[in-house]
Amino acid sequence: MALRKFFSKVEDVEIVDNINGDYDILLINSAYRAPGMYFNYRHIKSVKKYGYTAWAFYLLSRFKRKNKILVHRLDGIRSRYAEVMTRMDDIQWKSLSIADYAIFQSRYSYELFRYHGFQRERFDIIYNGVDQDIFNMDNKVFWNKNERLRLVSSSWSPNPAKGHEIIARISELKYIDVVFVGRWAEGINPKCVKIIPPQTQSKLADIYKRSHIYLFPSQNESCPNSVLEALSCGLPVLYYDNAGTSEIANGYGISLTQNLEDNINSISDKYEYFVERIRKNVSNFSIEYAGGNYLRVFKNLFNEK
Repeated sequence: MALRKFFSKVEDVEIVDNINGDYDILLINSAYRAPGMYFNYRHIKSVKKYGYTAWAFYLLSRFKRKNKILVHRLDGIRSRYAEVMTRMDDIQWKSLSIADYAIFQSRYSYELFRYHGFQRERFDIIYNGVDQDIFNMDNKVFWNKNERLRLVSSSWSPNPAKGHEIIARISELKYIDVVFVGRWAEGINPKCVKIIPPQTQSKLADIYKRSHIYLFPSQNESCPNSVLEALSCGLPVLYYDNAGTSEIANGYGISLTQNLEDNINSISDKYEYFVERIRKNVSNFSIEYAGGNYLRVFKNLFNEK
């Protein structure tokens, strides 16, 4: 995790892996303790109040009580897409109700939670950041306008809502090549898309650097890391102007419309302009920038304690 890598380099900060260990601030991410694994809300509640997940650990500490500062990092709400409350949402809302501070990944994320009832004042909006030791413009191949325009898209999810159909439609346009990295949606004809299976971060970065434009037709995303990765590699973005994507891609590409050919022509005409803007602001997409904002929040909370 890029944020963990950032904090491992910060002086006077120690990362503790044991939830029952000796530390000051507990940062929880949405409702997960590991990819695909939910955390136990009762454990979080107990750790915040006593410093331990269970009474046995409290006994072993000889009744040494050390309550923790709880910071909740939030992405989205699953029931935004399904009409029923999911287990993830139930855990998120319960944990958010006892958190000392909330961090939303975008203004869209914050507005989503506010619409569903979040009214607390202690929060911040911190966009994600990526590891620019990997995702950068070193050895980047920029478009010279004499060669075919190379578009790249990516998604770990085969969910059709990620925009696979749009990717396929764009691949049929003249004078462009489209590469897709990840899992293609079942039942959607890829047409002229070249599909590459999921790659490591370093290999994905190499593919980005050999491409010219990043195509991101997914909608209602809170703060897509893939867009930040592509921007860090110097790629202007074709995206839908909604949700958190527009917050990070606005000014660095063209929003998609029904006229896809016109969109390609527009981003081609302004290619150098967008690349220059990306070069100027590329540090804003880094984990150092995001991590610095997390560190500011943590220091303020610690000093209040």
